[in-house]
Amino acid sequence: FWRSDHQLNGLQWEKDIGIPRFLVVNCQLPFAAPPLFGSPDPSDPGMSVLSYFVINPTVLKEYRNGNLEKLAAIKLFRQLLKTGVSKKGESALKIIALIENASELGLPGIINRYNGKPALLTKSLQLHSNVDGQGEVAEIDFDIRQWCYLARKSFYSFYGLLKDCVAQVGLVMEGEDDSELPEQLLACFRIANLDIEQAKLIDSS
Repeated sequence: FWRSDHQLNGLQWEKDIGIPRFLVVNCQLPFAAPPLFGSPDPSDPGMSVLSYFVINPTVLKEYRNGNLEKLAAIKLFRQLLKTGVSKKGESALKIIALIENASELGLPGIINRYNGKPALLTKSLQLHSNVDGQGEVAEIDFDIRQWCYLARKSFYSFYGLLKDCVAQVGLVMEGEDDSELPEQLLACFRIANLDIEQAKLIDSS
């Protein structure tokens, strides 16, 4: 529903469509090794991997043709925008990451096990549905530092391989009953050459 090439092909976004024109996704990662117990180390500045998308012209055409209300994924995403809460059994957002060259990297076992499998974004997610005050920009933040220790530790142990990793990442609204199916991608991107040693420190002040 959102794409990364930023082309609307002459079609105009309208506020009445009920979903944002731009979608910003902020994945927050730990910079330091995660603690075994308790909250993330407050001295850890963390890192952000940002991606942004513009609404797909196909969605605008479906809206003009009166067909947008028939798309289950749109209904679920609108509910997520309204409540601001991703929760299993209601409007739950999940992420799927597929490492294309996993066999070449010698990945930790747990990462291989979950490669290409969906993960629900619930308590780690924050949704800002009206960033610009006009309903044109929404931002999804999810903080891996809030995940369970095993997931955080496994992800951190993977850092040395990140710059050699080629991965596809997608966001999907979870569908549970027939009225919420089929599941469809909200947005996706392909990532490569992610060298965290080149990350720039941003002064929060």
